[in-house]
Amino acid sequence: MSTLLSHYYLGIYNTRVESSTVGKEYYQQLLTYLRRSGSNQTVSINCDVLVNIDLNQVFHLHNTTKGPITVVYKKLPKKDISDVNAILEIDETDHVRSHKLFDNKSTDELFNMSTDIFVVDTPWLIERLEEEAQKEYPEKLRYVLRDLAVKEGAFAYEYTGYLANIHSVQSYYQANIDMLESKKFYSLFSPNQKIYTKVKNEEPTYYANTSKVRSSQFASGSIIEGEVVQSVLSRNIYVHKDSVVKDSILFPRVVIGQGAQVEYAILDKGVEVADGVVIRGTAEHPVVVKKGETVTEDIYS
Repeated sequence: MSTLLSHYYLGIYNTRVESSTVGKEYYQQLLTYLRRSGSNQTVSINCDVLVNIDLNQVFHLHNTTKGPITVVYKKLPKKDISDVNAILEIDETDHVRSHKLFDNKSTDELFNMSTDIFVVDTPWLIERLEEEAQKEYPEKLRYVLRDLAVKEGAFAYEYTGYLANIHSVQSYYQANIDMLESKKFYSLFSPNQKIYTKVKNEEPTYYANTSKVRSSQFASGSIIEGEVVQSVLSRNIYVHKDSVVKDSILFPRVVIGQGAQVEYAILDKGVEVADGVVIRGTAEHPVVVKKGETVTEDIYS
């Protein structure tokens, strides 16, 4: 949905505890939504992966195979997978035979990692979830769908484009920095597949005569007086003169004081860095400053 002056969010469930099991209200909300949707097919998408996938192709193959469930997977090296990801065993006909959690001790070079993106026939899904809801300890949807994919021998669709598997602060940081590489940027933001988002009409970012900018991305509404290198900056940021921002991610309304230095850091919304303060992390352990904080002392990771 593309919107200019309004937006709408539908929250199906809210769980604060990191667990594979859920309470009864989880499936009450989910089943109510599915029954009222009127859709013949449902797409379940994992919020931990960053992809730009043409679901029409997945729908086409799902309908061709005539099975009730299809799963999307990506071949990834060990460094890009976490111990919460499911690894699929796929036969020569591209159907799922089993799944297991990723084992970091494995010596394989590439793994068939499930993206936890599923296309499922809605009436069939409702029946399966009604059964799950009756259990004493029902599991979250992604775990149920993983097991159903094995039980039904789901068709496995291989996604070959850019994918970021965001499972840690470091992987989140790297996914943002990836966008400074043109090949990865255009793989995600393909001109053939538009990405719709909430629009904000603001003035362009202003670059003062004192600014020095290299290999960085900027959103609108910012004022840049200092140096910015290899960084991603959001809206309405003020980088004062004689300051340096390198290899960092800045959220909206961040203020970098005069003479401050920020390297390998993630600064959340509204963070203010006082004049002359140094924040310095590493690529493996970027410093994270939480929303709204004022940093008056040096921080090193």
